[in-house]
Amino acid sequence: MNDGGVRGAVAEAVIKPVKDEIGQAIEVGVQSVTGKTPTPQQTLQKQQEDQKKMADVQRRLQWWKNIEAQQKGLSMQKKQEDLQKKSDQKQEQKVKQFEIVQKERSLETAVKQAQTKTEIKGRLGG
Repeated sequence: MNDGGVRGAVAEAVIKPVKDEIGQAIEVGVQSVTGKTPTPQQTLQKQQEDQKKMADVQRRLQWWKNIEAQQKGLSMQKKQEDLQKKSDQKQEQKVKQFEIVQKERSLETAVKQAQTKTEIKGRLGG
C-alpha cells in the first residue's frame, strides 16, 4: 500500500493554507508600513474568509483521515481473510489425511477378515 500519496495530499492540504497565512501576514505588515489599514468591513470579511478556509482545511484533513482509516481496515480484513483461508486449507488437509487413514484401516480390516475366512474354510474343508 502506498501511503506516500495520502501523506502528500494531507501535507498539501495543511501546508498550502499555512503558506497563504504567511503571505497574508506579510501583506498586513506591508499595509501597516504604507499606512493602509483595512476597514472594519474588510477585516470582518477577511475573518469570514479565514474561517471558511480553516473549515475547508479541517474537512479535507478529516476526509484524508477517513480514507486512511478505511485503507487500514481493508488491509486488516484482507489479512484476516488470508489467515482464515490458510486455516481452512490446513483443516481440509487434515480431514483428507484422516479419511485416507480410515480407508487404510478399513482395507486392513477387510483383508484380515478375508484371511480369517480363508483360514477357517481351509481348516473345515481342507
